[in-house]
Amino acid sequence: MMVAARSDEQVRALQNHIQELLDRDCERQRFPFRLRVLGDALQEGQWITFAVVPEGGEVGAYEYAAALADVETELARDEKEESVLLVPAIPD
Repeated sequence: MMVAARSDEQVRALQNHIQELLDRDCERQRFPFRLRVLGDALQEGQWITFAVVPEGGEVGAYEYAAALADVETELARDEKEESVLLVPAIPD
């Protein structure tokens, strides 16, 4: 079954929502860093991938990965967005 690609508007809305979830999760966990979703998403079949970079403060690999996994799980469980992949990236 072929899945239609998301429109630019749908991608931006999803990106903004993911950013809100990451901000909330980092604040709730009291991480000394912020995670920022980069602008370009990669769509391949039903999957959509966003790169996420840390900003400010010391970033632990475990905390970074846990925050991304928490948001992916929440999207799949609560919003039925099961085809979203958040990939850790290195800041410029």
